[in-house]
Amino acid sequence: MKRLLIVILSTASLPSISSPQISERLRDNWQTPSSSWIKIVPDTYNVSDPENDGVIQIIDKHNVTIDGDSVYVHGQSFSGYFILIERSDSVRIINFRCVDSMYYAVAVKNSQHVTIGNCNFSGNKRDSVGFIDVWTDVQAALGGGVLMTECRSAEISANVMKDQNDGVALYHCDSIHVHHNDLSWNTSYGVRMYWTDSCSIHHNNCSHTNRLTDQSDCGAILLIISNRNRIEHNDLTYSGDGIFLGQYGHHTIPNNNYFAYNDGSYSPHNAFEATFASGNVFKHNRANHSDYGFWLGYSSNTVVDSNEIAHNHTAGIAVDRGSQNSFRSDTIYANPTGIWLWAGEVIPSYEDWLSRLYMVEHCLLTGNNTAVSASNTHALTLAHDYVSYNGNGIHLEGSSSAGFISNCSFWRNTLFHIENTTPSEVHAPNNSFGMNDTLIIAAKIFDNNDDPSVGPVTWRPFLPAPPPDIQHQPPSDLTDPPSLWTVYASDGQTTVATWDSSQKTAGAAALKIATESGFDVMIQYWPEEPKIASWDLSGMRYLELWLLAANAHPFQQNSIRLGNESGGYYSYDAAADVFSSAIGRWKHLVIPLDGNATWTRTSRGQVALSDISYIQIHADTWDAGFTLWIDELSFAPTQSVVSEEEWPSQISLLENYPNPFNASTSIQYQVLDAGAVTLKICDLLGREVALLVDDRQERGTHTLVFDAVTLGTGVYFCTLQNAGRTASRKMLLVK
Repeated sequence: MKRLLIVILSTASLPSISSPQISERLRDNWQTPSSSWIKIVPDTYNVSDPENDGVIQIIDKHNVTIDGDSVYVHGQSFSGYFILIERSDSVRIINFRCVDSMYYAVAVKNSQHVTIGNCNFSGNKRDSVGFIDVWTDVQAALGGGVLMTECRSAEISANVMKDQNDGVALYHCDSIHVHHNDLSWNTSYGVRMYWTDSCSIHHNNCSHTNRLTDQSDCGAILLIISNRNRIEHNDLTYSGDGIFLGQYGHHTIPNNNYFAYNDGSYSPHNAFEATFASGNVFKHNRANHSDYGFWLGYSSNTVVDSNEIAHNHTAGIAVDRGSQNSFRSDTIYANPTGIWLWAGEVIPSYEDWLSRLYMVEHCLLTGNNTAVSASNTHALTLAHDYVSYNGNGIHLEGSSSAGFISNCSFWRNTLFHIENTTPSEVHAPNNSFGMNDTLIIAAKIFDNNDDPSVGPVTWRPFLPAPPPDIQHQPPSDLTDPPSLWTVYASDGQTTVATWDSSQKTAGAAALKIATESGFDVMIQYWPEEPKIASWDLSGMRYLELWLLAANAHPFQQNSIRLGNESGGYYSYDAAADVFSSAIGRWKHLVIPLDGNATWTRTSRGQVALSDISYIQIHADTWDAGFTLWIDELSFAPTQSVVSEEEWPSQISLLENYPNPFNASTSIQYQVLDAGAVTLKICDLLGREVALLVDDRQERGTHTLVFDAVTLGTGVYFCTLQNAGRTASRKMLLVK
């Protein structure tokens, strides 16, 4: 009996089974009766709705189905509604193949139990320029696929609504179920929600929602004063904002929205934005490669849990004047700043809001320029976080005060684990600092011991770390796996380090750095886990490496640093043209460890060649981007005999001399990788007329003489093959 009741309830919104399906042609101002199932005759229809009252009108009706299978509808002037539904109940709109060039394909007002499924409502009202006022009500709706106003208990599923302003627009609605739709490539919003609550928005493609003029006012999903919604498993990528949630002026209304398993990456503004909001939960989302991963200005009681936040251009998580927010179990890496908290300029009506009461726990913060930065922030607590491989660990400034930093693991941060530049005391007991040497730990903590004007950091007692595995001498080639290299770009543009086994000079692979930025890119070596480096280079005189660059612009500056765990380092700075000389060809660089006229050596802090723990390479093209290969990086007591030898980035077949030629000509070519080499001559039809080389040859420059005594006058092609690459040149034989 229970199962039968469920079936009856699930079909209650459908037209009566006794209602026969009728087939009719589309006509203007078509007023459908209740309890009807209308199959529109398949055809292509050109329609207009100048009165904005709907081509098809469903007003004060119930139990209506409109089936548009194989129906194509084209509006005029992007105005009017194709279907207008008002004050109706249990209506289904299904199977339309195309409705375009209307203001909205479907407008629903003050209705319930409306189902819209398996329709293509794309190509309606579209604006690609202009600023969008997100705070406007339905009177300023922009146009698009489906518009709902004051509706409840509706379902929109399996539709395509693209290439227009809005995919779905919901104003003053409740309990709307939007799922499995393609709402991508719109110019305003995939789903727009205004004073709309208790909805389920899941498994939709809302990607590439953007416009040309201002990427900050459009987004994949917009929620303005919309609460208790569940937003899950949506593709929000490449949109102005992935999520844009605003509650300005209504912060006393708790949001309590739940965002899970969404991907907001590659959004040029913010992957996720929630401002003046409270009670929202973000779990298991991806917030990568955007300007900000999470922008949570003036938000409170927000939970950011188990998200991936990486490669953002400005910061992973940024909060201005937030309160009682929790960040836990997040993976935050390769951002200029991992978590950035501050109290900025006051917004009217929010003068008493401070930046305070943050909990950061069980987070992985690695590969950021700064892991956590807090300015004028009070009662910041960090617990059980792993803070590793950052340029700087925890940075406190202004009037900030940390409530507690405890049970965290600080490991291989280049400058400081904790940097306190505030007058307040920082309590940091029971943390692990990667080694047991208290002098080195103290050197990695900046407090009143370094500057009497700032407060102390009380870090004892600390949790002793296991004895480290020391790498006392650098490997013979630091640019071979399994060495670990991390990269940072100061402006956070996408920058990655990979191994390249095809483009190399020796060994298993070369280190390849690719960056969209080119602005102060830092590349740093670490030994493979769990080792730490403590090199004695006092017996070495030179640092050597091979460099190859692919740039649209020359390097503007370059330097190499050798530093230690105490914060001191040598900097070797050279003219910009040193790195630029490697553009398009392998360049062998030799840096005397004592410095010379080409490589000026300066020092900072306490540093000696007998105590070196890392090497950094800094390159800058002033924000132009570049690709850089580094190979055979090593230290040596004497200079290599091949220090001035340079190799092209690919095999090179030079022009034969003379050309044109009579009986014979000289051919010079360069072999990139030692191995099989083929050099042959072909005629205009591609037929091989002479095989000059088919053998293994060593890397280097080779020359031979081609005797063409048996060939007649004409054009020929010389083709070189080596290391999976091919090069050809045209030759003219004249007799």
